[in-house]
Amino acid sequence: MKRRPFVVGAAIALVALLVAGAIFLVRQTALAPKKITAVFTTASSIYPGDEVKVAGVTVGTIAAIEPLGTQTRFSLRIDRDVPIP
Repeated sequence: MKRRPFVVGAAIALVALLVAGAIFLVRQTALAPKKITAVFTTASSIYPGDEVKVAGVTVGTIAAIEPLGTQTRFSLRIDRDVPIP
């Protein structure tokens, strides 16, 4: 009978861990910012971490900038609730 409280405690801890893991995964996939890549022909004075704005409203940030010959590729993190056409 002394093992039973241990088994119950271990089962409760396992369930709590599974619930915490599920919550973490949902937050990472459903609530995380959208990742978008955009290519521009001109880009100056723009840096990773800068805000992305639409009509003056901040909707995300610039995650990375990569040169592509005469163009520049931007990796953007856009808020999940912002509609993308």
